[in-house]
Amino acid sequence: MKRTREESVLLVNTDDKFDDDSHQNRRLKPEPTPNTISSQPAQDLTLTLTEKPQPLPPGKDEILSSLRLRRIVRENHGSCINQCVFFPSTNTLASEQDAGTASNVLATIGGPQANFYDNEHCGDHLDIMSHFVVNGVGYCKDAEELPTETPELLTCCWLHVDQDAVLAAAGTDTDIHILSVTRSEEIARLKGHTDRILDLQPHPTDVNLLLSVSDDGNVKLWHVRAKKCLCVYFVKATAAAFHPNGMSFLTSSSKGVVVDWEIPEDLLHLSQNEAVAAPVEHIDEGQQVLWSDQLHGNNYIDCIRYVDEKVLSKSVNGKVVFWDPISAEVGI
Repeated sequence: MKRTREESVLLVNTDDKFDDDSHQNRRLKPEPTPNTISSQPAQDLTLTLTEKPQPLPPGKDEILSSLRLRRIVRENHGSCINQCVFFPSTNTLASEQDAGTASNVLATIGGPQANFYDNEHCGDHLDIMSHFVVNGVGYCKDAEELPTETPELLTCCWLHVDQDAVLAAAGTDTDIHILSVTRSEEIARLKGHTDRILDLQPHPTDVNLLLSVSDDGNVKLWHVRAKKCLCVYFVKATAAAFHPNGMSFLTSSSKGVVVDWEIPEDLLHLSQNEAVAAPVEHIDEGQQVLWSDQLHGNNYIDCIRYVDEKVLSKSVNGKVVFWDPISAEVGI
């Protein structure tokens, strides 16, 4: 079809109105006129988009429907499993010491036993790697006499040791058993408590330090390699939690009370020889941050943890509280 001169002039005059965003999808932009209503501003469009209803998070039924039962394991001690802990591969100390390769290891304690499982290399299975029995094979190398009653392990935690996965476990026999997975034996035993041990916590920045909470009215700070208690805190506690900076820790009680305790700076990052030579320190006063009439009432707090600068605590009545240790206010 032959174009008129007017049509050609129109095409030439509007050629530089093409949209340069896409060479293949160019289109003409009409010239605005005084009577033309302008389009809605971009910010209004953004507000319109954000006002669209957001998808709801998955419900409990949807989450549970995606779970799959892999295996049921029955441990032969016939007692309650008191604790179950994975090796903490996300810990910065683990990554620094290349200990993250043990992230597949799972430990359980119950009765007089500590069992270690492989949760990664066995397909759908949860196979046992190692097995310890208090006062059984691999134990009591320096024990004076066997106990008359079967001991029960109540608490445990992982310790970071080069080229090894080491578990500290304790309970009714009042000793702390240091167990090596790679060597399949007890490599140390820490003695000093006179009643059952309720909680063990590893120090977040010093791999040699371990905190133990006992029914004997003492909380002890240990240097594991030196096999020595560095500091005794006189407090009847039920559980403990280190602050992430490692300079202090919290203890909870059977009456719902939480106390903050400082760690002397001269006890941090000691070598084995320095720890052996260091005198034992004693501290009998901490700063109370939670009273019995707050949050948990007069109930026994059996678990407490730091979450960044906030605290998560649980009492035996089933109440879990997330709170600020400075103001004791609940919530974020």
